[in-house]
Amino acid sequence: MNKYREQLEGTELFRIRRLRRFLMLILLLLAIGLSVYGMTLEGGSFSPLYLPVGPFLAVGFAFLLVASLANLVLRTLEIRNARRDSQRYLIIRNSQRRATWVIALALVVGIVLLVPWTHQAVNGAMRTREVDNVDGYAQIDYQFAPRDAFGLARASEIVVRVQGTGGDLFVTLWADGSLVDTQTASANQPFRFLIGTPASPSSRYRVNVQNLNAQAIPFTIVVERTATPELATIVPGVLVALAVVNATWYVYTRPLRRKYGASSIYSTRFVEETRVGEQTYADYYRMRAPTAVGPNAPAPMVPSARELPIEAVPWPAEGVPSSGEATAAQTVDTVTEGGNQMFAAGKFEAALVRFEEALGMEPGNVPALVGRAAALSALGRRPEALGAYDRAIELDARNAKAFSGKAETYEADGQWANAAQSWSDYLQVAAGDIDARLRRAELILKTGDRAAAVKALEEALFLAPSDARIRARIQSLTVNVPALLSRALVSSASGRTDEAIADFEQILAADPDNVNALVGRAVAYRRAGELDRSLESFELALTKQPGNSAALRAKGGILEEKQDFDGALHVYDDLLGLDSRDPEVWALQGSVLERLGEPEEALASYHEALKLDPANADWRARANALESSRKGHEDFLEELFGIKGLGPARVRALLAAGYKTAESIRATTEDELANVKGITRAIARDIRNHFQPGPPPPPPPQPPATAA
Repeated sequence: MNKYREQLEGTELFRIRRLRRFLMLILLLLAIGLSVYGMTLEGGSFSPLYLPVGPFLAVGFAFLLVASLANLVLRTLEIRNARRDSQRYLIIRNSQRRATWVIALALVVGIVLLVPWTHQAVNGAMRTREVDNVDGYAQIDYQFAPRDAFGLARASEIVVRVQGTGGDLFVTLWADGSLVDTQTASANQPFRFLIGTPASPSSRYRVNVQNLNAQAIPFTIVVERTATPELATIVPGVLVALAVVNATWYVYTRPLRRKYGASSIYSTRFVEETRVGEQTYADYYRMRAPTAVGPNAPAPMVPSARELPIEAVPWPAEGVPSSGEATAAQTVDTVTEGGNQMFAAGKFEAALVRFEEALGMEPGNVPALVGRAAALSALGRRPEALGAYDRAIELDARNAKAFSGKAETYEADGQWANAAQSWSDYLQVAAGDIDARLRRAELILKTGDRAAAVKALEEALFLAPSDARIRARIQSLTVNVPALLSRALVSSASGRTDEAIADFEQILAADPDNVNALVGRAVAYRRAGELDRSLESFELALTKQPGNSAALRAKGGILEEKQDFDGALHVYDDLLGLDSRDPEVWALQGSVLERLGEPEEALASYHEALKLDPANADWRARANALESSRKGHEDFLEELFGIKGLGPARVRALLAAGYKTAESIRATTEDELANVKGITRAIARDIRNHFQPGPPPPPPPQPPATAA
């Protein structure tokens, strides 16, 4: 094949093209190698995953410009070494077409990236903003990574702002377990901290917000992020340079195209000179094909059989299908209808076979394409189904079934934004479908854009003013959640739990996934003494946000109140899994372990708490009490082993029976001790006498007094 192409194109042209492919491969390998090296220098790793794209963008776009220049140089050599003008014309025309697309795309993207408001919009889109509420004398932790896994964005500043005038918050910032900054945030003076370059890709920041007041305080925490600088410098610069290079090439090749176009058979300017009586193939085709259809049309000029290279076949009239074509169309419709019937019966595999059979007869049959896509979607092969729907839409841009099927496939796959867009495309064809408009609004709401969902519902209401469903949904979505949440928190802190719960319920009716409302409702239930309902609300909040430390702490406290110490211990274990440097959680775990009768583990938990907060006198006193208790236990065991006949097995049996202190043995009887496994009557008597010796011997009798 290569030998034939070399003979056809010419040896020099073939070698130049082979050299170009080899050079492009070398440049690609170099770009990949240097990109990997740059990522390594930036701290890239697979564990933890951190693959910064900055070096890849810088090296990749630079090599793209080099490859473009090299390609244009080699194109120039191809033009000079081509054998015929037709070859030169094709090379120039194809390269100009590619250059036009490169110029348009590079200029648009490059200018967009160079405009300052683009960076502001990108940074704004990457900003993280959360509104939360911290109860009185409580604290909340917020953790975030300063860099994402691909280095596209870096946290540059964190701001904690108090909402309203409820009081001040004590804010502490930690970086990788080390204290970075501590400030007091108020309504007039927020907490601000500029974040520098993190030490490692796995760096983590933690913001602790503590409320030192009795009332709950709402606040906002904002993490500003900036995009990688390559997107604003190297990438647009290279794109603009690429556009300039291709524009220069286009200007350079324009006179060459005009020069070679006059003698190229592929050019519209080509004029073919023929000898008298000589016919070209194009002349023969025009002569053979009719120019009109109808009873008065002139007869086609068909050459004699002697002049034709093959048997002459009558030319069918334009617009009139042959009998074979009519039979094929009828068969395609029949097969497609059979597929529809099988699909309606739930036989999706058999339906798919029929639809594919129809497409084998007529690849562009839109009903068969739509049916095949529906069958693929029903079988769970959604990517293939989407491709089939796209093909049907390409052939019939107003096929409502294709648009609705595509939307339902995206919806089944959980791609809410794509599903909403597909329903929007469907409504361009079927604007009066109110159910589709409601469905689109719910999908937009799932993407988190409440305002756009309300707008979609208002458009539906304009078309159907009497539809009560639309009015009710708009009313539920236009609840002023921040104001209602603030009022509910104030009511809960003031003891008006019924009002608070009613407000929280109203918020959750409009936004069932509002974690702050779920936690606030749980706190209100707890203050009202309804522990079971409070625990249920905390559980629901944790299903929405498993790492909510405030909800976990409150859940642990409720379980302790319900005497479910094992459950509380599991909750505190989860909290320590989220943040092992929280001394209060260690202390809570120690308290629960004490109640479970695990003094050694409780003492270890108190020691961990004291490592993080050595100045806490209460935890120090509890640890000292456990230390004393452990010393007394060791002395008690030493006494037991000192009694004749007591070995390890019998001592373990005594401890298992509940005799863990000297007081417990003094309070029992010899018969009860003898009932312990392995303890004989004699050993029970010795144990009893050791810990509770008999009464002291009576004093010696005094001699009687003599009379004076």
